[in-house]
Amino acid sequence: MGVEEDLTTWLAETLREPRPASLRGYCFNLVDGAADDEASFTLELVGCERFDANDPDWPCDECWRPSHPPLEIATAFTGPDWASCLENMRGLLMPLVQEGTPGASLRLAQGVGLGFVDGDLHLLWQRGD
Repeated sequence: MGVEEDLTTWLAETLREPRPASLRGYCFNLVDGAADDEASFTLELVGCERFDANDPDWPCDECWRPSHPPLEIATAFTGPDWASCLENMRGLLMPLVQEGTPGASLRLAQGVGLGFVDGDLHLLWQRGD
């Protein structure tokens, strides 16, 4: 399977887990370092009790962390550094979140972000009110 298929399968399996009613936003966290020799980064998904597009710290209020393991992303896709990883994952996640089938569950929240745990947060989708 390719990275897009791996991601779609991983996301669908992750979103099968029950989530609390208090969940308002989702954040895809990129983490530097992976157990696999062919991967440099992992991707995890967390649910948050609040969402505020103007506050980059909203993902700190986690209320849901699935038991499904993070996705290890092949270095051949991410590139060798964090900036290329972020850019490549953003390009892959954006259409999946905004239009894809697994993204439909994510769009029930108020917003979805992406970023490294200790880095800048990038908004992938926000509900228009």
